Order: sequence, then structure tokens, then C-alpha cells
Amino acid sequence: MTIITKLSEDILRLSAYSYQESEFAIVRNFFNQHDFRANEQVINRDRDDRKGIEFSIRSFVNINRFARLLGLSISNQRGDTNVDLTKGPSSPGEQPYCCMRLSMNVFDKGCADILAPDNAAAFVKCAILAGKLHWFGAESIEGRCKR
Repeated sequence: MTIITKLSEDILRLSAYSYQESEFAIVRNFFNQHDFRANEQVINRDRDDRKGIEFSIRSFVNINRFARLLGLSISNQRGDTNVDLTKGPSSPGEQPYCCMRLSMNVFDKGCADILAPDNAAAFVKCAILAGKLHWFGAESIEGRCKR
């Protein structure tokens, strides 16, 4: 899965793309588990023909709570959304996860160490990282990356 973020006015749009319905279920589980009310609508498939679903978080209070939970800093600069995965405040009980790059090309490798409070949050944070870095997708694994 990859998630592309777009912040406009007081709405954070998370455009999620995946071939697997089970990955959308993880995102829904994350929102339910952390008591977020996110609107959901089907959007156009991406260029790789993956199904798209847009999850929308409304109000700065909820957007800030979302960012704080994932340890993100989200800002809008001249119409471009900037997501920083290292500068946000930490959540209590964070654990290390390895965010592994998924690619159609066997030579495109990569991983990043992230912190998250639980598996669903790590999955969402990792998919946001994949979107930011223009990776095809990513998956989160408990523990640090093995380099």
C-alpha cells in the first residue's frame, strides 16, 4: 500500500492505493481502534491499476491528533503538503518498526526505521512514508531494519 497525503484548509485527505482489500481493512481498523471518524470514498485507480480509497479527516483538532499519534508533522506550504515523519511528537508506548520498500523492480531496495504505538499505526505510517518517497508500496515489520 501507498498513501498520498493532501492537506487543504481543515481537511486531511489520505489517498490509499492497494491491490489487496485486506490492506484497506487495516487502515479502517486503525481509524476504529483510535476512535477517528474518517470519511471514506472510492477514488480512481492509480497508474498501476490499484484500487484507490480516500480517507478524509476533518478539523484541525482531529488532524493534529492523527499527526501526534503517528509522530508526524503535517503542513501545507504554497499548496504542497509536507509530511515529516521525524519531527512530530512521540506517542506513549511507541515501538520500533522496519518500513520495507516494496517495488516491481527487484533492484529497488530500501527500508526505514519508524516508531509507532501499534501494528495498525505502523502500517499506516509506513504507507504514508511510501507515498512521500514515491515508493510503489511498503510493509511494516516489528523491530528495526537489518542493514
